[in-house]
Amino acid sequence: MFRITTRWLLSISLMFVFAVPLKAAQLTQPSFEESWQDVGEAHLKVFWFDVYNAVLRTPTGRFDGYDGPLQLCLDYQRKIRKKMLLDETRKHLNPLATQAQVERWMLELQQMWPSVKEGDQIAFQIDEQGKGHFFFNQTWIGTMKDPEFSPAFVKIWLGRSSMFPELAEKLRGGQ
Repeated sequence: MFRITTRWLLSISLMFVFAVPLKAAQLTQPSFEESWQDVGEAHLKVFWFDVYNAVLRTPTGRFDGYDGPLQLCLDYQRKIRKKMLLDETRKHLNPLATQAQVERWMLELQQMWPSVKEGDQIAFQIDEQGKGHFFFNQTWIGTMKDPEFSPAFVKIWLGRSSMFPELAEKLRGGQ
């Protein structure tokens, strides 16, 4: 009888030991900011293909730089495979960072990004501390560890040397 009680107590103790860190990790997941104000919005069309609608939001409704806080939401208008999203992202990040940084970042993105279909949304949100968080259909899917990633990533859409400068200007609210 004593052995059963000891095992039972040990089992219960282990459940608490593992449950507490799990609960703490759940509490630290970032939440999708729905109350931020729109800065600008734009639509990307390549040839005759609608690709996505993009919206930039900040707490103040003004674009104050690439370090955040800000939220860039891409609402996809077509099906795009994960590999294509990753390939395009790599192409646009290459001029903005070192090769080693891009490779590290791409490994992280490969682990968290899904393929998308029409109606899906991928949002990137930079918090007050400059950390970048990804959301898929408003559900958190991962955080990028490198603080240099966030400004480089949003420059793809918001930078003055963006591949789509008119889109970037509209997202920045005409700035």
